[in-house]
Amino acid sequence: PPHALPALQAALLAKHTQLDLDPLRHADRKAWWLLYPGQTATIHFDGTRLAILTMIGPDAGTVTCQIQTVPPQPGHADPGHQPVHSPAPDQKTPGADSRSRFPEPPVPSTATRCPLLDQWAYFWRVAVVTLAEGLPPGRHVARVGLEMTKPDPAVMKRPPAGAEWERCVAEGKDHKLWLMYWLVGG
Repeated sequence: PPHALPALQAALLAKHTQLDLDPLRHADRKAWWLLYPGQTATIHFDGTRLAILTMIGPDAGTVTCQIQTVPPQPGHADPGHQPVHSPAPDQKTPGADSRSRFPEPPVPSTATRCPLLDQWAYFWRVAVVTLAEGLPPGRHVARVGLEMTKPDPAVMKRPPAGAEWERCVAEGKDHKLWLMYWLVGG
Protein backbone atom coordinates (compact mmCIF):
# COMPACT_ATOMS: atom_id res chain seq x y z
CA PRO A 1 0.00 0.00 0.00
CA PRO A 2 1.18 3.55 -0.77
CA HIS A 3 0.88 4.66 2.86
CA ALA A 4 3.48 2.03 3.87
CA LEU A 5 6.09 3.36 1.40
CA PRO A 6 7.71 5.93 3.78
CA ALA A 7 8.18 3.22 6.42
CA LEU A 8 9.73 0.87 3.86
CA GLN A 9 12.03 3.62 2.59
CA ALA A 10 13.10 4.41 6.17
CA ALA A 11 13.81 0.72 6.85
CA LEU A 12 15.92 0.42 3.68
CA LEU A 13 17.83 3.59 4.52
CA ALA A 14 18.52 2.31 8.05
CA LYS A 15 19.88 -0.99 6.68
CA HIS A 16 21.89 0.44 3.79
CA THR A 17 23.40 3.59 5.29
CA GLN A 18 25.44 4.34 8.36
CA LEU A 19 26.39 7.78 9.62
CA ASP A 20 30.11 8.02 10.33
CA LEU A 21 33.04 10.38 9.82
CA ASP A 22 33.66 11.65 6.31
CA PRO A 23 37.28 10.68 5.57
CA LEU A 24 37.80 13.71 3.32
CA ARG A 25 36.22 16.24 5.69
CA HIS A 26 37.14 15.05 9.17
CA ALA A 27 34.84 17.50 10.94
CA ASP A 28 31.78 16.22 9.04
CA ARG A 29 29.68 13.12 9.47
CA LYS A 30 28.12 11.64 6.34
CA ALA A 31 26.15 8.60 5.39
CA TRP A 32 28.19 5.67 4.10
CA TRP A 33 26.38 3.33 1.70
CA LEU A 34 26.44 -0.26 2.99
CA LEU A 35 26.49 -3.08 0.47
CA TYR A 36 25.65 -6.58 1.69
CA PRO A 37 26.58 -10.02 0.25
CA GLY A 38 25.11 -10.61 -3.20
CA GLN A 39 24.27 -6.94 -3.75
CA THR A 40 25.95 -4.70 -6.30
CA ALA A 41 26.53 -1.02 -6.91
CA THR A 42 27.00 0.33 -10.44
CA ILE A 43 28.96 3.37 -11.58
CA HIS A 44 29.32 4.81 -15.08
CA PHE A 45 32.62 6.64 -15.51
CA ASP A 46 35.12 8.07 -18.00
CA GLY A 47 38.70 7.14 -17.21
CA THR A 48 41.42 4.53 -17.20
CA ARG A 49 41.34 3.46 -13.54
CA LEU A 50 38.85 3.07 -10.71
CA ALA A 51 39.16 2.79 -6.94
CA ILE A 52 36.87 3.08 -3.95
CA LEU A 53 37.35 4.81 -0.64
CA THR A 54 36.09 2.28 1.87
CA MET A 55 36.22 1.29 5.52
CA ILE A 56 38.04 -1.95 6.35
CA GLY A 57 37.27 -3.67 9.62
CA PRO A 58 36.07 -6.97 11.08
CA ASP A 59 32.94 -6.75 8.90
CA ALA A 60 34.98 -6.62 5.65
CA GLY A 61 34.54 -9.22 2.95
CA THR A 62 35.79 -9.87 -0.54
CA VAL A 63 34.98 -7.22 -3.15
CA THR A 64 34.29 -8.17 -6.74
CA CYS A 65 34.30 -5.77 -9.66
CA GLN A 66 33.39 -6.29 -13.30
CA ILE A 67 34.13 -3.43 -15.66
CA GLN A 68 32.69 -3.17 -19.13
CA THR A 69 34.02 -0.78 -21.75
CA VAL A 70 31.16 1.08 -23.39
CA PRO A 71 31.61 1.53 -27.13
CA PRO A 72 30.96 5.06 -28.43
CA GLN A 73 27.38 5.53 -29.65
CA PRO A 74 26.95 6.04 -33.39
CA GLY A 75 26.43 9.68 -34.30
CA HIS A 76 27.76 10.99 -30.97
CA ALA A 77 31.13 12.66 -30.55
CA ASP A 78 32.91 12.21 -27.25
CA PRO A 79 35.21 14.99 -26.06
CA GLY A 80 38.78 13.85 -26.61
CA HIS A 81 37.75 11.06 -28.99
CA GLN A 82 37.24 10.90 -32.73
CA PRO A 83 33.62 11.39 -33.82
CA VAL A 84 31.72 8.21 -34.53
CA HIS A 85 29.64 8.20 -37.70
CA SER A 86 26.33 6.43 -38.07
CA PRO A 87 26.31 3.49 -40.50
CA ALA A 88 24.42 3.73 -43.75
CA PRO A 89 20.71 2.85 -43.37
CA ASP A 90 21.20 -0.65 -44.79
CA GLN A 91 24.07 -1.48 -42.42
CA LYS A 92 23.41 -2.98 -38.99
CA THR A 93 25.12 -1.28 -36.08
CA PRO A 94 27.56 -3.74 -34.43
CA GLY A 95 26.18 -4.93 -31.10
CA ALA A 96 22.71 -3.57 -31.81
CA ASP A 97 19.73 -5.76 -31.06
CA SER A 98 17.25 -5.68 -33.95
CA ARG A 99 14.33 -5.68 -31.45
CA SER A 100 15.56 -2.59 -29.64
CA ARG A 101 17.09 0.77 -30.43
CA PHE A 102 19.55 0.26 -27.53
CA PRO A 103 22.83 -1.61 -28.09
CA GLU A 104 23.46 -4.89 -26.31
CA PRO A 105 25.47 -4.57 -23.11
CA PRO A 106 29.20 -4.70 -23.74
CA VAL A 107 31.27 -7.73 -22.78
CA PRO A 108 33.20 -7.40 -19.47
CA SER A 109 36.68 -6.12 -20.17
CA THR A 110 38.10 -6.79 -16.71
CA ALA A 111 37.17 -8.59 -13.51
CA THR A 112 38.71 -8.13 -10.08
CA ARG A 113 38.40 -10.02 -6.80
CA CYS A 114 39.91 -8.27 -3.78
CA PRO A 115 39.82 -9.70 -0.22
CA LEU A 116 39.67 -6.83 2.28
CA LEU A 117 39.84 -8.72 5.59
CA ASP A 118 43.46 -8.72 6.76
CA GLN A 119 45.50 -9.07 9.96
CA TRP A 120 44.66 -5.51 11.05
CA ALA A 121 40.90 -5.73 10.42
CA TYR A 122 40.02 -6.14 14.11
CA PHE A 123 39.66 -2.32 14.09
CA TRP A 124 38.09 -0.08 11.44
CA ARG A 125 40.23 2.08 9.19
CA VAL A 126 39.79 4.03 5.95
CA ALA A 127 41.42 2.55 2.86
CA VAL A 128 41.65 3.16 -0.86
CA VAL A 129 41.10 -0.05 -2.82
CA THR A 130 42.11 -0.06 -6.48
CA LEU A 131 39.63 -2.02 -8.58
CA ALA A 132 41.09 -1.46 -12.06
CA GLU A 133 44.06 0.18 -13.75
CA GLY A 134 45.14 0.36 -17.37
CA LEU A 135 41.66 0.48 -18.86
CA PRO A 136 41.38 1.86 -22.37
CA PRO A 137 40.49 5.57 -22.36
CA GLY A 138 36.77 6.15 -22.62
CA ARG A 139 33.51 5.24 -20.96
CA HIS A 140 33.08 2.25 -18.70
CA VAL A 141 30.47 0.68 -16.45
CA ALA A 142 31.64 -0.94 -13.22
CA ARG A 143 29.56 -3.30 -11.12
CA VAL A 144 30.98 -3.69 -7.61
CA GLY A 145 29.73 -6.41 -5.29
CA LEU A 146 30.45 -8.31 -2.09
CA GLU A 147 30.92 -12.07 -2.16
CA MET A 148 28.43 -14.15 -0.20
CA THR A 149 31.05 -16.07 1.79
CA LYS A 150 32.45 -14.44 4.91
CA PRO A 151 36.24 -14.55 5.03
CA ASP A 152 37.95 -16.58 7.76
CA PRO A 153 38.37 -14.28 10.79
CA ALA A 154 41.48 -16.24 11.80
CA VAL A 155 43.50 -13.93 9.49
CA MET A 156 43.08 -11.13 12.06
CA LYS A 157 45.78 -10.74 14.73
CA ARG A 158 43.07 -10.84 17.38
CA PRO A 159 39.29 -11.24 17.46
CA PRO A 160 37.20 -8.07 17.16
CA ALA A 161 35.68 -6.76 20.39
CA GLY A 162 33.83 -3.78 21.76
CA ALA A 163 30.39 -2.21 21.69
CA GLU A 164 30.55 -1.21 18.00
CA TRP A 165 31.35 -4.76 16.89
CA GLU A 166 28.67 -6.23 19.17
CA ARG A 167 26.13 -3.83 17.65
CA CYS A 168 27.17 -4.88 14.10
CA VAL A 169 26.64 -8.54 14.98
CA ALA A 170 23.32 -7.87 16.76
CA GLU A 171 21.99 -5.88 13.77
CA GLY A 172 23.17 -8.47 11.23
CA LYS A 173 25.61 -5.95 9.72
CA ASP A 174 28.74 -8.00 10.40
CA HIS A 175 29.53 -8.67 6.71
CA LYS A 176 29.36 -5.63 4.44
CA LEU A 177 31.18 -3.24 2.14
CA TRP A 178 31.33 0.44 3.05
CA LEU A 179 31.14 2.87 0.11
CA MET A 180 31.34 6.65 0.15
CA TYR A 181 33.61 7.85 -2.66
CA TRP A 182 34.46 6.49 -6.10
CA LEU A 183 37.92 7.52 -7.25
CA VAL A 184 38.31 7.81 -11.04
CA GLY A 185 41.60 8.55 -12.77
CA GLY A 186 42.88 9.01 -16.27
